[in-house]
Formats: sequence, C-alpha cells, structure tokens
Amino acid sequence: MSVAFVAIVKDEAPIIRRCIDTCFGVVDRYCVVDTGSTDSTLIQLNGGPLDIMPLLHPDGAMVADESLLLRRDNRSVYQYAWDDDFAAARNFAKSKCTGDWIFF
Repeated sequence: MSVAFVAIVKDEAPIIRRCIDTCFGVVDRYCVVDTGSTDSTLIQLNGGPLDIMPLLHPDGAMVADESLLLRRDNRSVYQYAWDDDFAAARNFAKSKCTGDWIFF
C-alpha cells in the first residue's frame, strides 16, 4: 500500500519545510502544488534556488508537463495558476499524484 501527501500552497515559506518534514517516514510520495507564491516557498521546497526550467528528469529526458517545476526522489512540485476555485486546484493536484491513499 502506498500513501501520498498533497499540499496546495501559496506563500508558505515559514512553514512548508516543517509541514513536509512532519510527514517524513509516514508517506511514500509528496506532491506540492504552488498556486502563485511570491515568497521563498519554492526555494524552501527545492532546498536551494529554483533555476530548473525546462526541467529534466533525473535520467535526462525532457518533461512534457510544463507545470512541473521539480521532480526529485519522492517529491514533485507543480505550479497551478490560481483561478479562485479550490476544487479545480485540488483536482489538478489529484491528477498529478498517485497512491492507494492520498492525503490533502
């Protein structure tokens, strides 16, 4: 059985690492959907400056999904243009995540 954790975030730099670290060892995959952060949320998720466009998979293949910013180990970070519809953002996140159980 696999367990995935999904977070839909915007400007969560002060707490995003703590949020992810809390789930360490409990979930198999992390999927974060950023809805337009203007703070250092993406840097916190990446562990350093995000300068990875166009993104390459670890095996060197180009990524077809333009919303994908980072795929490393068991975590993926996507960008989603916020349109005042949380359900749409949640459905986008769900479409990007796999697991027997998905926690939002």
